Amino acid sequence: MKSSSSGKQELSAWKLLFSGLLFSLLVTSCGTPGGNVSRASHYQITGASNTGTYAIQRVQLDFAQGLNSTTVTKGQKLSPVAQIKFQGRGVFLANWLVDDLVVEQVNISLGHGSLLTLSPKSSTRVPTFVLGRHSIRLKINRPEVGFREPKLSYFVSN
Repeated sequence: MKSSSSGKQELSAWKLLFSGLLFSLLVTSCGTPGGNVSRASHYQITGASNTGTYAIQRVQLDFAQGLNSTTVTKGQKLSPVAQIKFQGRGVFLANWLVDDLVVEQVNISLGHGSLLTLSPKSSTRVPTFVLGRHSIRLKINRPEVGFREPKLSYFVSN
């Protein structure tokens, strides 16, 4: 027979697992009707719980190894990473733009934490099929930011 404390630990583990599954289900199924809202953007929120005014304090946008520009061959996979320092709680709305055209919309409810790490979902391919220089930017729509978001550039070659 199991002791009462191990039974409580097992129940707590099941509750934790269930709440994680429920959160995943909510994240992957929420969106706006008819919208192209990212339902599987890769993101991670870290840091301590926070309160106060909801604001974006800093945005850092990089490719691998911290580069802000790179050269790729035609058809090669490319994925930027944004690190967003924020405070407070609220809805984070943004668009991944390539050459100022929306390739993915992002809708995340930020609650606890202070750092959001975000990259386009795996099914959103950053276009690398047109030769030449291109730009990538994460345009933040909510909350409003008091600065221009950083821009990355990449060059597609044969």
